Amino acid sequence: MKNKWFKQNISCQYLDEPSTQYSLTLDRFRGLFLLAGVVSTSSLIIFLGSFLHEYYHMFTNAGSKVPTWQRLVDMFKYFDQKRTSSNNGVQ
Repeated sequence: MKNKWFKQNISCQYLDEPSTQYSLTLDRFRGLFLLAGVVSTSSLIIFLGSFLHEYYHMFTNAGSKVPTWQRLVDMFKYFDQKRTSSNNGVQ
């Protein structure tokens, strides 16, 4: 049984051929990198969309004299403060 499963004389057909043909290069991972980039970018866009949807009332109620950049900063500070206070209760 040992000889049937573990043959001693195994020949490899690719031993005599150049190994560069079958080596892994950066070009062989191009599709994987592209997919990871698309998924990461999509996830970021979805998160930002849901974040702005949830906290949009803060953005519109801040008044017209407050600059847009300051409104966004205040919204993110509020989110960070809310997230920090909710994590303090969990240990």
